[in-house]
Amino acid sequence: AAWGGGRPGAALGLDAASRLESRDALLEALTAALDGGPAAAAAVAEPFGRRGVDLLPTLDDLALIVRDLMIWTADPEQRLITNRDRLGDMERLAAAIPSHRAARLLTRITWCARAAERNVNAGLMWQTLFLEAGGHLPAEPLTDPWLPGNPAAENPR
Repeated sequence: AAWGGGRPGAALGLDAASRLESRDALLEALTAALDGGPAAAAAVAEPFGRRGVDLLPTLDDLALIVRDLMIWTADPEQRLITNRDRLGDMERLAAAIPSHRAARLLTRITWCARAAERNVNAGLMWQTLFLEAGGHLPAEPLTDPWLPGNPAAENPR
């Protein structure tokens, strides 16, 4: 139901096996991004940036994981956690990714989903996301050069 965005019809139309496979791959990649340095975080992004990977659903899967990380400490009984079948993995990630960094990561996921409509380089996008998840980026959020009011958008070089 969570993968369907609260829409039962959408949830029934999903390929659950494919989404679980995607979620499991993301959990493994997040763990590797945390355990290794920036080079490891960039390396785990490679399979997600390949042609044929369905970008938006995979970003949705990552957003659901990050959502769970954001609410982990506020839900001590884990009743609201989407990925209940992987509580051990989620607990380990929640211990390593504080809620403020998870919130920043969710902001970057949203930015990447919007950028995907403009034919973003998927490999670089995934590298940025895993570098953020691993804590290897500065705290400043990504900028969106296409937003009105952004000096870069008004004065392109």
